[in-house]
Parts: sequence; structure tokens; C-alpha cells
Amino acid sequence: MPEADGRSATALIEFDSKEDVLTAQTKDMKTFDDRAIEVQIGSGSTLYVCNFPPVADEAWIREKFQRYGEIVDIRFPSLKFGTHRRFCYVQFKSSSDAKSATELDGEDLGDNLKLLAKISDPGHKKPREGAIYEGRELYLVNLDWNTTRADIKQAFKKYGYIESVKILTKVDGTSKGIAYVVFRSQDEAEAALEMNLKTFGNRVLNVSISTNDMSKRKQNRIITSTSTSQRATASPTPHMNGDNNSVASPTPPTSSAGQSKISEMQSRTLALLNIPDTVNDARIRALTEPYGELVRVSLRPNHQGAIVEYKNEASVGKASLALEGHEIGPERKIRVGTVSEMNQQKAEYRSDRILVGAAAKTANAQLQGPAPIRRPGQPGTRRGGKGGLGIKGGGVGWSGSRATSDGKGKAAEMKEGKGEEEKRKAKSNADFKAMYLKNDGA
Repeated sequence: MPEADGRSATALIEFDSKEDVLTAQTKDMKTFDDRAIEVQIGSGSTLYVCNFPPVADEAWIREKFQRYGEIVDIRFPSLKFGTHRRFCYVQFKSSSDAKSATELDGEDLGDNLKLLAKISDPGHKKPREGAIYEGRELYLVNLDWNTTRADIKQAFKKYGYIESVKILTKVDGTSKGIAYVVFRSQDEAEAALEMNLKTFGNRVLNVSISTNDMSKRKQNRIITSTSTSQRATASPTPHMNGDNNSVASPTPPTSSAGQSKISEMQSRTLALLNIPDTVNDARIRALTEPYGELVRVSLRPNHQGAIVEYKNEASVGKASLALEGHEIGPERKIRVGTVSEMNQQKAEYRSDRILVGAAAKTANAQLQGPAPIRRPGQPGTRRGGKGGLGIKGGGVGWSGSRATSDGKGKAAEMKEGKGEEEKRKAKSNADFKAMYLKNDGA
């Protein structure tokens, strides 16, 4: 971060441990790039902020807190492991600025929202509470579509006091065959596991304790927003089975009628691609609602996208033209496509860690191309096989291909060793005969 004088800058570095921070502090007033640097511990400069409006984005947070000092970073959580998470971290340049910003803690924002803004302290993290984390919630799968809340309560009440029953429904109000049952205690919930694999209605029921792993739970918690008028015009149901809180499934349509219904729904649906996994469904709804009446908004952070279904097909065209290329975040522009295109996108991956040591070498090795293969010179490469008569193994003579030890090339080696080679060259019968006649004549 450049300073006001334009001649210096401030940097924030996050370490893995407190010991590393103390070690780095020893660099205070040491020379770095011909400058004496100042090193300070930056703890207490980050705020934990939550309970703000669902549609609030980074711009809203920055506008709210920037009057208290320079904001270094605003971080929203990934929604891949829980689409209803709504909090953020606001990091200031100094701890004094962050402390001043806690003045907003408890501010009434309307709609029963009171802003929470406190200095972030991971050491005082509050344990999670609720039926899921206390093991009091059951997860029911493969329910008969005609099953009502009253039917579930009647079947499970013998195991203990039931606080609530929720049956998941589709956009048109029909059952998905999935329900959650919350008991008063964990012991009661565990006793109710006796219903697992028993026939309930016309189906074999699957019962398990709800997991607190949101990455597994999220697939059963698709975020939907259905308008009142759309519910009124949804497909009619044959009967209510005596319970106003759950409706029966309509008679399955014929194959041709079902195909026509799917095609009609696809014409009213579009997919938004390249959506950051920190954007929630409320922001998507606020972004798409101006172009027509919505039937549902399904957030898909695992595919960096969202599915938007309108009541009218014309709204899809308006939204497509308006939202294509819309900047939803820094350097993040929306693309409009189909659901199948969105499903091909992978989950977003972010990492701001600085690799050091062996990890850095491994990462660099993956980026470099393969090293050239160097093989030692092979003797006798010209002639093949063994050298001729009088030629030493190792290819020093005409059949050799090695360079000299001082780095000279093959041609230089041959030139310099020519005289020596002539001396060592094997004599033929004609050579011996000529030598004999010469000596005899002398």
C-alpha cells in the first residue's frame, strides 16, 4: 500500500505461527533495499462483521467502515460449505482504526438487524450451537410423496418430544421425499434411528443423524425464492391429506406432457456463469428481479454459477441482454449461458499462501520444462561394433567420438592427434615388405 508521500509503502504479511511473527520482528530498523524498515505486530487490526443485510456487498461494507481509517482488505467467506453464511472480515491498516470502527457494533440497520462489529479473535471462537451440531436432528430420505408432517410426528413421537418437522418441497409445493425432524435431546434422536429401513407409507425409510458437514448437506438445501402469484398458478394437487403444511404430489404426467413441461421450464430458465463463491442468493435475486417475476433462484457455488427461473419467457431475454458482461466483483464479469454449461464449471480455487522451501521447489519444478537428456559419447559410433586392429577401446582413434578433456571439439582432437595416430597406426603386409626392401637395399 503506497504511503501519502509516494516514496514509501506499507505491506502486511501473514505468518503460519506466532513464533514466526516474533522472529520477523527482529528485522525492525534493519536495512532492506537501502532503507531502514519498521516492523510492527499487526494484531487487532481485523474486524469480524456480521448481521448485515443479505444484499450487502463489498461496496456496502466499504462505505460503512471507510470513515474510520484506511481499509486494507474485505474478505467474504466461501459459500461452497454453507450457502446461508453471512459475515465478513474487514482489515484496517492499523489496530487503532479497527478499534474505532467497533463504534458501529450494535447499530440498528432496520428489519430486525443489529450490526455486529468486533475485533476478530480466533482464540475466543464461540462453539456452534443448534440441533445439527448437538446431534438432535434426523435426516429422513425416501418418504412417500403423500406423507405429511402430521404423519411423521405420529410415527416418531414415541421416541421423544419433537420440536419441529420440515418437509422439503419443490417450487410447485410438492414434496421432495426428504424431511428433517428435530428432537429435544440427542438421546431421543438416536433412539429414533430404530425407524431406519422400516416401511413407512409405501416406501422403505432411510433415517440418519443430520451431518454438520455443510459440504454434504448443501445439496439438500437448494436456495429457492418462489413468488406468491407463482404458487397460486402452480400445478394443482389432488388432495391435501389433512395437513395444511404439506401437500401431496400430483399425478405424474404422461411422458409427452412431462417432456413439454420440461421444455417450457427450460425456456424460462437461464444460468449465470462466473459467479464468485462469496456471492449469496439474495444478491443474485436483487440482480435478476428487475427484469421479471422470479419463480426460483438456485445458487450453485460448486460450479461458480446460479440458476434463475422466471415466470415468463420474455424476462429471460431481457435479463440475458442486461447481465451479459455485468461486473459482479473486481475483475469478475457475468456470463449468461445454459445450466449444462454452468455444470461444466469447476469450483473456484483461491490461495494466497507463499510457498517456501521444498514446496516452492516442487511448484517451480512443475512450471519448468523437462531438462535435456545428456548421454556420454559412445565409442565406435561411426564404424559400429568393435574398433579395428590397433585401436584402443574408448574410441581414441578414427572411430572415437568423444571431445577432449579441455573442451575442444572432435575435429581439433583429430588434427592434434594425427601425427601420434600415424605412429600407432597398424602396419600392413605391404608396409612391412617395403620397409624390408628399403633396409635390404641400404
